[in-house]
Amino acid sequence: MLDPQVASKARNYDESIIERYHTILDVLTGSVVEERMSSSWLVDHDVIEVFKSLNATMKTLSSGIYYESLPETPVRLSLFRRLKSVFDELMKPDPGAARNALKVTEAIEVLDLLTLMALMNSSVRPKSRRYLDSLAENFGVVPPAQSSGIILP
Repeated sequence: MLDPQVASKARNYDESIIERYHTILDVLTGSVVEERMSSSWLVDHDVIEVFKSLNATMKTLSSGIYYESLPETPVRLSLFRRLKSVFDELMKPDPGAARNALKVTEAIEVLDLLTLMALMNSSVRPKSRRYLDSLAENFGVVPPAQSSGIILP
């Protein structure tokens, strides 16, 4: 289900948000692809729920409280930890870096965009990997072949 706040923000998205955050989006979606390659159980719905958990974590952080809204399953928790470490690195101040540290509000904006992109590119089927497969294709990675799960007598 599309979060009404995310849906309302979708109207405001244009090419400038992609231009502004393209490097961050590449790093994050690349991390999702890496997790997909190491976890055959990961499906689109897991990714969406992790984005929502990270968003809740960042919103809590923006209010001055450090509390992680952890996902429930091990597959989701693994992706959450991977993406959280990427965000921690991007948000770390580095005076010698060419870029400024990512602000919490920017992280929330990026997560809103990623959530919207995942929702728009996934299927309603619970085991769908359409979004994950499209990310892998964008990175030139061939996702692992999945068996059909149908058992023939």
